[in-house]
Amino acid sequence: MRYFESFKNINSPIIFTCEHASSSIPPEYDNLGLTKNQLERAKDLFDPGALDLAIFLNKKIPSSLIYPLFSRLFIDANRNIGSSNYNNKHHAPALKTELLLDDNLIPIPGNLDADEALRWNEYVKPYYSYVKDLSQSLLEKFDNVYLFQIHSFYPEYGGEIRKEDIGIIHNNLEVAKKIIKEIDGLEVGDNKPWGMKAVGGGVFHNLDNINVIGIDVNNKHLDSPNNIGNILCKVLKNL
Repeated sequence: MRYFESFKNINSPIIFTCEHASSSIPPEYDNLGLTKNQLERAKDLFDPGALDLAIFLNKKIPSSLIYPLFSRLFIDANRNIGSSNYNNKHHAPALKTELLLDDNLIPIPGNLDADEALRWNEYVKPYYSYVKDLSQSLLEKFDNVYLFQIHSFYPEYGGEIRKEDIGIIHNNLEVAKKIIKEIDGLEVGDNKPWGMKAVGGGVFHNLDNINVIGIDVNNKHLDSPNNIGNILCKVLKNL
């Protein structure tokens, strides 16, 4: 079974990923015990518009694109095993046991007794290992390798208003600061509406010598990804 999609370009130092691209839950897990209506209303199922943006960027900029084929509710491909559940609004655990629905937390029945490490190792680890191996191989060809994680967020979540148009999420990287300065016409958050620490550092935070940067777009802009996509293309082509 294929757990991720890959379009590899070994002649470019740029990798785009989209950890929350899919709304799919393996059929044998019976929607994790949630109803169809609950899943349709859930803001944590996937990142609307993020995959379309990642595909747009991949077509416009020589790059690789890799993304999982399963929902973040099933197992979050941007969290490590054992991520603490100190802030549910930031979806910290890899295996969530609660879902924020209509401002109330409800249990996810199919995750309550699940083995986080077992599910992570089966689904996330192959994806993580593939991206890691690709990034390390690119380091043999290029002085700098850039891994851009493409995500989206809702303008309102759990009563919190998020005013940023784009959040650039990073660990004090100079190239991220350069990108922030060069994005025109939008309100750009420097590690806002959250930073790397708020999501446990993300699954790729420990990749050696790789510039890992999250690009988190307010999904009110993503009915069509072209406008945001063209703005980002202009900046990322000048790395």
